Order: sequence, then C-alpha cells, then structure tokens
Amino acid sequence: MKRAVIAVSMAVALVLASVALAAAVKLHGTYQTTIKSGVGGGVLNGTWTIKFKRPHYTVTENGTVELRGKYKIKGTTITFHDKTGRDVCPGPGKYQVNLTGTTLTFTLISDSNPNCVGRRTVLAGTFTKVVG
Repeated sequence: MKRAVIAVSMAVALVLASVALAAAVKLHGTYQTTIKSGVGGGVLNGTWTIKFKRPHYTVTENGTVELRGKYKIKGTTITFHDKTGRDVCPGPGKYQVNLTGTTLTFTLISDSNPNCVGRRTVLAGTFTKVVG
C-alpha cells in the first residue's frame, strides 16, 4: 500500500512539473543585445532593444524605433507579427523562447519570409533584461 501511495505521489509530481514547464514564458519589460556582425556589411551592428508589453512589442536600434508589432506566446514558442516601421518583416516569424533569470534567447523555428535576415540576425543575439 505504501508503495502505491509513493508511486501515485511521484506520478502527480511529474505531471505537475511537466505542466509547469509547458507554461507560457512571461516577457514583460525591455531586453537589450549588441550586434557585432558582418551581415549586410555590418548594417545591423549596434545596440538593439525589444520592449514587450503584451500583446505588443517595440524594437529599437541605438534608441531609434525600427518597428512595432504583436506577438503571441504558446508554451515556449513565440510568434512575431511586425506591423509598422522601416524594418518591418512581412509574415510571421516563429521562435523558441528561453528566459532564464534576466537572460533571453530566441531560436529560429520558422520564418515565413526568406528576406527577413534582419529579424533572424537580431533575434540570434543574447538579450539581457534592462527594464522591468
């Protein structure tokens, strides 16, 4: 009987742990990265920030707003939909998102537009939370 109770308790703990891991990542605040890349002749080099205020985001480069859009998070997958700005990338970009403490990273899952090199390059950086 004790073994059955222990087994059930462990099963419940595992289910609760998997539910916690599948919970959506909460991205409120401003995150920053620095790009030092030869992509596009270095045109993307600089300090980039992403400000998340659900369901909107704003991307700036060296303090200048480059684009605004909406995002959706399901579990650890984020989908970006750029709406306005000079660096708008048409079509959605889907990324695996990982937030550990103040460090935010994105891993490309798919991007509907092969010309969205800027989005892929910037999101390949490691971001640090700068404003909560």
